[in-house]
Amino acid sequence: MISSQGGLYLDFRLIIPIPIWASDPPNDLRGLKPLIDAIKQPGAGYIEHLSMVFVGPDPANVISDDTKRVCKQLVATYLSMARFANSDDIDEISLEDL
Repeated sequence: MISSQGGLYLDFRLIIPIPIWASDPPNDLRGLKPLIDAIKQPGAGYIEHLSMVFVGPDPANVISDDTKRVCKQLVATYLSMARFANSDDIDEISLEDL
């Protein structure tokens, strides 16, 4: 199921697409606020796994591990869910995995 707030939810897995532009440092991900607010609502569904897919304008560009780490930390902070408080608990998947 695709969330109207920008995530993909299926079989207790939430996948959040994260836009990364090659030369920019990670933004503060304020665009995720509607999705995160929806997750925190009663009846939103149980999340067993959280994954992020990093999307940029050119698939050939490599996204640095540091950029990915910063984005994962921001998402973990914004979610404020004990299960995903540590950014290491957030998986990374590629577009091909979808």
